[in-house]
Amino acid sequence: MPSVITKAIALTFLIGATASGAETTPCKGIDQNLTDARKAEFASPIATEWGADHVTVNKYMGLKNWSIVYVDTPIGDPPFVFFKGDPTKTHYVTVWSGAATIYEEQEMRRWTLKNAPGIPKQLAACFAWFVTPPHRDQ
Repeated sequence: MPSVITKAIALTFLIGATASGAETTPCKGIDQNLTDARKAEFASPIATEWGADHVTVNKYMGLKNWSIVYVDTPIGDPPFVFFKGDPTKTHYVTVWSGAATIYEEQEMRRWTLKNAPGIPKQLAACFAWFVTPPHRDQ
């Protein structure tokens, strides 16, 4: 039987573990790799499309040919921008900005599936989970 220390170490390395450690998040398997190069690659075309001088890319979630990019803009509240296809070459599908509570996770999932038709259900679930605190920084 594993020791408490072994369990704690294992829990520390579980990417996407919930606060209880009993479940994994819907973001398991979602590409969230956001290197400095990827930030720079996405920032310029998004800024151009938004008519902004610049944007700062803060988060990326991708699955199959879909991407959700969270950016800071000088124009307004930081939006999550949804793309079908390469974010550097395609027009965004929809945008979400605002706040959601932990009780709105299912509503956010439904909103995503409705407003980004064809988005993989797992990516919609990851987004909904991510934007409903207390998960946002995990």
